[in-house]
Amino acid sequence: MAAGDGEIAGYITDPQFRGGILIRHHTTSGVVLTQYWHVWPRAGFSAGTPVKRGQVFADIADMGSQTHFHFAVFQGDFESHAWNGALPPAACSGFPAFPYHFIDPNAFLNAHTDRS
Repeated sequence: MAAGDGEIAGYITDPQFRGGILIRHHTTSGVVLTQYWHVWPRAGFSAGTPVKRGQVFADIADMGSQTHFHFAVFQGDFESHAWNGALPPAACSGFPAFPYHFIDPNAFLNAHTDRS
């Protein structure tokens, strides 16, 4: 489910990692992207589709005994390597490093969750 109101900024498929979705959120501190890995979008959801906080827009991909999910939050708008996640400063398994701009996902969720 979407961590906050926003719009789908991009979707990627990968034979090994299945699908990944990025959601763009406009916040008081600027643009933030939430990243969801190993998911398939539900029907009707594609780049540009608006989503509301708590809305289910994807399903976890079935990866057999390896089924799991990745969630990340980073400050900034879409970049071509935004799919890579928070990799270490040195290249990781051939992927370019992408260690910057990530923020604490708990802090993001706490700031954008209605506690009433």
